[in-house]
Amino acid sequence: TNRVKDAWDVEVLNGAGLEREVHKAPTATCRILELADEDSPLGWEVLNRSRARVRTTVAGLLSAIVRRLETELPEAARGLPQVVAQVSAVRALLDAPHVTLVLEEPLRDEYAEQTPAATCLDDEAAPSAFGPGGGKLTTTEGDPGVCPPSLPSLDLAGIAALLRTATPGSVCCLDGAGVSTACGIPDYRGARGLYATLDPGELSASPEQRERIAADPSHVASAELFASEPRPLLEVKRATVLALCGDTPGAAGSAGGCDGSGVGDPSRCMPSAWHHFVSMLDSRGLLRRVCTQNIDGLHAAAGMQAEALIEAHGSLRRAYCAGCGVHVPLALFAAGLRAHVRDLSGRDAGAPPVSTPGGVPCPHSCARGSVRPAVVLFGEPIDNAVVGTFAAEDLPAARLLLVAGTSLAVPPVSHLPAAVAPDCVRALLNSEPAGRCAGLVLPPAPGARRDVWLGGKIDETVARLCGAAGADWLEELAARRGQMAPASAAVVSEVLEPRH
Repeated sequence: TNRVKDAWDVEVLNGAGLEREVHKAPTATCRILELADEDSPLGWEVLNRSRARVRTTVAGLLSAIVRRLETELPEAARGLPQVVAQVSAVRALLDAPHVTLVLEEPLRDEYAEQTPAATCLDDEAAPSAFGPGGGKLTTTEGDPGVCPPSLPSLDLAGIAALLRTATPGSVCCLDGAGVSTACGIPDYRGARGLYATLDPGELSASPEQRERIAADPSHVASAELFASEPRPLLEVKRATVLALCGDTPGAAGSAGGCDGSGVGDPSRCMPSAWHHFVSMLDSRGLLRRVCTQNIDGLHAAAGMQAEALIEAHGSLRRAYCAGCGVHVPLALFAAGLRAHVRDLSGRDAGAPPVSTPGGVPCPHSCARGSVRPAVVLFGEPIDNAVVGTFAAEDLPAARLLLVAGTSLAVPPVSHLPAAVAPDCVRALLNSEPAGRCAGLVLPPAPGARRDVWLGGKIDETVARLCGAAGADWLEELAARRGQMAPASAAVVSEVLEPRH
């Protein structure tokens, strides 16, 4: 995450701006945008983190650069064409000043309030800053990067243009619970999400455990709680597992759904338009990898190739005994849930009135623990491929990163968008802005150059994006409506209707 930065850009528009003070902290870097080239797309880095605190002026910094090039380089190197060109370029900035100087340093603490520059110039421990003077000063929190020539605008049309010209394996995707809400699966932190609607008093837990869940709803999905009392997690996940399994007993009055409203209805847990869009990227050869925080297995259901999918938090479609580790088939796990775990909604007439102490017994009678879904609980490590493959290999090679349905609130996944190259475009499909800890600089923030926020409902955005990318994109998405969750299919039809 070392690319997540604060940035202070001062654009010197006249000679008076050359006298503006520059204070660079030891942890900061300083670069000049006008000296950008193929090797340095973010601009020439003239001061790096290996130097001590530097106090100078814009003119003093430019003059020092010329002096170093003309006197400190080996004599044989001073006449090289690239060095002569660099000296000429810097002298030109001094003679006819129009230079953009950028100070960057890592974000301090957890988004601590920035200290005003005017009050910190004489403090040795203070962050980097520009002093008063001529020129235009812009402060940006995040990593704006650079705008690639292939991105014509910071909006849906710009992302659609990128899709039309995308090269094989150049797109990565990162998603969270928001992409599955149209499938009847609630998100976690939304206004109607699991944490907001969870009633600890309904769970099979001790008064102390209920009190802790009330204070921190995520505790219901913690390894600590499951080890001492597995029933709350199993009660919360019962309906979703049954729906994913397609277990739909004919209980009178059963409403069905993945959202805890009763017995599972597989039609409610079909993939959304987003899942099918990612599958389209895969089938067209554009997708390098998708990393999902979701445990519903809907990417695989939409036809994703297993090698292109990383399930950071595991999957509810797999289960094992927490005692002996033996794999338990999904159908057998679902049968165990139906027989041993109560239905929180009270709509499943066949559910037991109380959950069996100890949870779902191991089918091999190991008597050492309950069967559990193969998901990552709080307090457990995520899939090593998230850091070892997605962050280290996939994201640095991506030209477009699509982030959807996530608040980007839980590390290390929340920091993943910071791992891309400086000119990789990052598009956020979300109802609300997110990504501060990942360095996203979304319009209309000053300094936004390659990050795009596509607000509104994700499925509608996906359909509009396909429509803007080309008729073949929208037609392929529309052809998949029969395999979509009904709510998603309806949204795609609404976008498609005016075109026919």
